[in-house]
Amino acid sequence: MDDLHDGQLRILIADKEIGMLKLYKEMLSSSSFDLVVCDNEEAAVKITETAIKESRPFAVVFLDVQMRWGPNGTETAINIREQDPFTEIVMITDDCDISPEKNACRISPDDNLLYLQKPFNAIEIQQFALSLGMKWRNNRELRKIVRELEKKVEKQSADLAALNEQLEKEVARRKRTDAVLRECREIFYSFMRHLPGMAFIKNQDGYYIYLNDAYKKILSDHVGETDDDVWPPDIAEELRMNDSVVISERKAIRILETLKT
Repeated sequence: MDDLHDGQLRILIADKEIGMLKLYKEMLSSSSFDLVVCDNEEAAVKITETAIKESRPFAVVFLDVQMRWGPNGTETAINIREQDPFTEIVMITDDCDISPEKNACRISPDDNLLYLQKPFNAIEIQQFALSLGMKWRNNRELRKIVRELEKKVEKQSADLAALNEQLEKEVARRKRTDAVLRECREIFYSFMRHLPGMAFIKNQDGYYIYLNDAYKKILSDHVGETDDDVWPPDIAEELRMNDSVVISERKAIRILETLKT
């Protein structure tokens, strides 16, 4: 953001009368202002352009409507505004017929444009310079805050976009995994359904959680039951011991179990 020079508000005065330029210097001699003066349109526009390049913009421009030569103050204000859209412009005029409404359409934004009619006194000029200078400074800080917020929003948006992309990849991966699981499940149940031998699955607590069709035909359906519910105590104890070996060693074993049905 543009920095103020030693905390001073930069003021540009453009007036065709040398005497008025001296008067401005007297009225705005306060240490609060860094005053620059000129007496023609070309110089005013050039000075504004240089100030922007040096990152030392003018807070307020007091601009005589009738310049010494070249375009009038309205055209000068338009050219200055093209160089610096944020500076506060005060149009100084002794013409009662000037149309602020007409000029406002050409010198936008109109909330940064004021008029002061001659003759005026030092208090008016000082008040305009201070009030508009503070307005310019506050707006400047506000723009800085807005830019910082925009950067944060951009970063958050970028982070959110990256997160969404990652989420989409994770969703796609899970969909592929689910598809594989469905296929494996279908193969498993198809195999078990047509397997002629008895097959079952028990959970870690010893409850039957799956029985194939061959098992159900021979021993009926006792899903949700344990060996104690199905077999005599001696057989149930043997089966539990075999199961405990698998659970404790956490590996498959090959064993022959003979059961009387």
